[in-house]
Amino acid sequence: MTLLSAHSDIARVSLATIPTGPNALRVAERLLTILLAGGVPARTAAWGIDRLFLYVSSDAYEGSLHLAKQRASGKDLEGYIADFIGQVRDYFANLPPEHFPNTVKYVDELVSADGDERFEFGLDLFVQGLAARVDTTPDGGQGRP
Repeated sequence: MTLLSAHSDIARVSLATIPTGPNALRVAERLLTILLAGGVPARTAAWGIDRLFLYVSSDAYEGSLHLAKQRASGKDLEGYIADFIGQVRDYFANLPPEHFPNTVKYVDELVSADGDERFEFGLDLFVQGLAARVDTTPDGGQGRP
């Protein structure tokens, strides 16, 4: 993740391809092996790996876009993020509550935490979703999503 964030072109390029390079294939093979051994059905494991690569690449690419904006702003990263989130928070807080009652009410939750914490939250959701699909039948549900 850190490598992709630091090199935005790598993340951007990875969004338009299927990972076929030797390193990506090794990672995919290891993930597939772990998921299958854990009882995740083959199709779910295969699609899960695809979605995981997309999740990581998309998050890294978005981060790289913010880094480019931060550099252009001349602010340090913490200052840039604080200003950006502050602007989003103010915008959401000032929306008409009759049209956006939950956005206004939960504005602090909508803008809380940093990118790393949100990324880890997303990974946790992803892992929990895969775990919910583990087939405990004797054949392991191979081939069924």
